[in-house]
Amino acid sequence: MPNGEDVRLKVDHVKSKKVEGTLYMMSERMGWMPKHKDVFTLSFDYCDIKYHRISSDQKSKIRLQIVCYNEMMTTFHFCNPIGLDAQRKDRDAVSDLLKILLPEFKTMMDQALEVKTKILNENKTVYQLYKDLVISGLVPADDFWSKYVDFDKLTESTKKTKCWRIWCIFNKYSS
Repeated sequence: MPNGEDVRLKVDHVKSKKVEGTLYMMSERMGWMPKHKDVFTLSFDYCDIKYHRISSDQKSKIRLQIVCYNEMMTTFHFCNPIGLDAQRKDRDAVSDLLKILLPEFKTMMDQALEVKTKILNENKTVYQLYKDLVISGLVPADDFWSKYVDFDKLTESTKKTKCWRIWCIFNKYSS
């Protein structure tokens, strides 16, 4: 059971690679836990999911496939012992929730990208640091934004001075 996370949907009798388990849909991610275990062996943040697709109703197996931006794919097989109708209902519940959540997270990702682009366009120091570290391949982009850019100070200074100022942490950057 996920600790402290808001579980929006829990579906039992879901297989991944022929192993039965439980699929959890939380507020920021989905996770699959094998039967008789207490940890997720599969977990996907909604912002990492590119799209999902479902098997047609004519197929004998009721499935849902998750495709991530990194091209990783995972297929879940719904195998509720009550029957095909219950399996379809379980799969459709997961699919319907994904149809709601994925666009919300895509919007959040687009807004974050817009802010980062604006920062790079309006601050030569940050842009140069970005080129030196990220474009050269020394640091992944996610690490750059989390370790070298202080968004709290950026937001604070933006509110006070109405201009884009950023505080870069150079202690991890050697010229």
